[in-house]
Amino acid sequence: MSAEDERASAEDRPEAVSPFAALRHRDFRIYWSGQSISMIGMWMQQMAQAWVVVKLTGSSATIATISFVSSLPMIALAMKAGSLADRYDRRRILMVTQVLLAACAFVYAALIASDELTLGLVYVLALCLGVVVAFDLPAAAAITPTLVPKEAIPSAISLMQSIFHGARLIGPALAGVVMAATSAAWAFVANGVSYFAVVASLAVIRPRDAASARARTAGGGGMGEAFAYLREHHEIRGLIVFAGMTTALVFPFLVVFMAIVVKQHFVGDERALGVIMASSGLGALGGSLALPRVPSALRRRVIGAGCALSGVLLASLGLVHHIWVAAFLITAMNVCVALALGLAATIVQTTVPDGMRGRIMGLWGITFTGVMPASALLLGVVADQITLGTTLVIVGILYPCLALPWLWREGIIGPRRAAATLST
Repeated sequence: MSAEDERASAEDRPEAVSPFAALRHRDFRIYWSGQSISMIGMWMQQMAQAWVVVKLTGSSATIATISFVSSLPMIALAMKAGSLADRYDRRRILMVTQVLLAACAFVYAALIASDELTLGLVYVLALCLGVVVAFDLPAAAAITPTLVPKEAIPSAISLMQSIFHGARLIGPALAGVVMAATSAAWAFVANGVSYFAVVASLAVIRPRDAASARARTAGGGGMGEAFAYLREHHEIRGLIVFAGMTTALVFPFLVVFMAIVVKQHFVGDERALGVIMASSGLGALGGSLALPRVPSALRRRVIGAGCALSGVLLASLGLVHHIWVAAFLITAMNVCVALALGLAATIVQTTVPDGMRGRIMGLWGITFTGVMPASALLLGVVADQITLGTTLVIVGILYPCLALPWLWREGIIGPRRAAATLST
C-alpha cells in the first residue's frame, strides 16, 4: 500500500465529532466570534453594492461583470499570497488585510454619501478589494486549523461555513433595514466597522503556527514546491479540481443568477425571491452543520453522492415552475453542495502539512473567487441564447458527467478507494 493510501486510511479511522467541538477551544471561539460579526457586515455590503450598481446602471448584468473584475487579482495573486501565508505570520497578514478591507468600505461609503460614486470608481474599488481579498483568503483558510487540535478540524470548518451561510440570511435583511432607514452608505460603514471585530480577535489569539512562521521560510515557500506536492498527492489535486468544477457549473445558479432565475423562469416577485434566498441559505447552513457528523470513512462516498444529487436537483429545477417545489429543490441542492465541498475542504485541511497549507488553500481559493465569476459570464451568454430553464437542465446533466469520472480517476471514489480502505 502506498504512503498516500496509508495516510488516507489512517484519516479514515476517526469517528464523527460534535459539530460544536471546536468552540471548546478558546482561540477558535474568539476568532469565530469576530468572524461572525464581520460576515454579517460583508453580506450587508454585498446587498448594498448590488442595489447601488443597479441604481447607477439599471442593469443587473453589470453585477456579474463587477464580480468578474474583482476576481482578476485573485487569479493573478493567489499563488503569491499563498506563499506569503506559508512564509510569514498569518495572524499579522490578516490584521493588515482586515484594516485594508475596512478602508475600502469606508471609501465606498464616503463616495455614496457625497453622491460622487460612478461606475468607473466601482470597477476601481472592485479591483482594490480583489487585491486585498487575494491575500486575505489563503491566510484565513490556513489559520483556522491552527486554532484547534486535528480531531476538531472538521468542526472548525463546519462552524466557519455555518457563519458564512448564517450571515447570508441575516446580512441582506439587515442591509435592507439600514438602507430603508438611512442610505446605502451606512451599510458600507457597518461593514467597515465589523472588520475591527476580527482585528480585535486576532490581537488576542495565539495560533500554533505563529512561533514556527520563520522556520517555514527555510523551505523556500515557493509554488514549485506546492505543485510538486500536488503531483505526488492525487487526492488533494482531485479535490481541488472537483471544487473548481462545482463552483464553475453549480455556484453561478446559487449565487449570481438566483434573482434572474426567480424572475424569468418562475415569473416570481420579490416575495418569491425572499422564499428562494431563505431556502438557499437554510440548506447551505444545514449542510455545513452536518459536516462533522459524517464519519471519516464515509466522507468520500458522501462527496460522490452529493455531486450526483446536486446534478439531478439542478436539472430538475429547470423542469419545474412552481415556486414551492423550487424552494424544496434548492434547499436540498444547497445541502448536497455544502456537504460535498465542505467534506472536500476537510480532507484537504487535515491532510496538507501546515507549511504547505497557505499555498494549497490559495489554489483552493482560486476555484471560488477566480473560476465562478468567469463561468457566470459564460453561462449568462448561453442562457440568453437557449433560455434559463434549458441551461439549468443541460448544466445539471453535464456537472455529474464531468465530476464523477474525475473523482473516480483520482481514486477519491470507486474501487481504488475501496481497495485502499479494505487493505488496512
